[in-house]
Amino acid sequence: MIDPADTRLRRQKASVRSSQVTGSDGRVWRAIDIACDQGIALRLLPDRGLDISAAWYRGRPLHWTGWSEEASPVSGLRGHEWETHFFGGLLSTCGLDNVGEPSEGYPLHGSFNHSPAGTVATHRADGTISVSATIDQISDGVRFSSRRHVETAIGRGRVSICDETWHDGDKPVPAPILYHINFGWPLIAADSEVEIADHLESRIEFGDPADLPGGWSRPGLASGARAAVTVEHRLAPGPSIGRATLVSKTAGLKVEVSFDRNTLPRLLQWIDCRPDNGVVALEPANCGTRGRAHDRLHGSLPFLAPGERRRTSVVIEAEPLH
Repeated sequence: MIDPADTRLRRQKASVRSSQVTGSDGRVWRAIDIACDQGIALRLLPDRGLDISAAWYRGRPLHWTGWSEEASPVSGLRGHEWETHFFGGLLSTCGLDNVGEPSEGYPLHGSFNHSPAGTVATHRADGTISVSATIDQISDGVRFSSRRHVETAIGRGRVSICDETWHDGDKPVPAPILYHINFGWPLIAADSEVEIADHLESRIEFGDPADLPGGWSRPGLASGARAAVTVEHRLAPGPSIGRATLVSKTAGLKVEVSFDRNTLPRLLQWIDCRPDNGVVALEPANCGTRGRAHDRLHGSLPFLAPGERRRTSVVIEAEPLH
């Protein structure tokens, strides 16, 4: 038998509030705010792929505030326009038509982050709060559908994002995806350190190594950088779970990103510590960031077969430094 007092206490420790936000241009978008005692509080945007606009752990921000304000989605993005509408947040999902540089007629980072979710459902059970929805995209006349499930919990510094993706086409189609997980101040400071499990080697994809005086492992030392730098890390074969950890004494936090390497075999890191930026993104992916034509040429463009249901997942965990 459930104790009504216990139920009330749990509801007091966690709340979910849905709202509609009106921008200065009069356009409206949906938001879901989850307050979570001693856990990770979230702000989700159903009209932006159910991505995470902001996140706080015990009152401390984990996310980075991007180059634009939170806003409604934009259709028909071209070239590098994605950057103009990049709110940052804890998560901005890239794909499923393209990831990275504009390629084969598709814009930078594709359109997932600008795809509205369908019916949104919220659930509570045993101290967990979850939100689920289906996000549809059209690419080359093929409809992609992604069933997204985001979950956080009372008393645990943990948020998980799980996607199941399929399409209605009759042949294999390209389906790249990258989880752009963005950390800002106070996680990114001069004393911040990044550690990557099973790390073998790294290569610079974009940018100048001279703009990383502390290397990729001490990104906060690049506060005087002239440009952003993107690094791809090669991991040792074997483990099915990848792990990248960010430790910040300034924030008093340790944050770990873990991901399923079976469907997200690549890990990238985006560092932009130019004045007024101060962001590091840890990016599990199934592709690179040079665009789908580059991956196609090198035989690494990921495809999704008819009838296939691909499951990708990432988990972000925060805990205090003792």
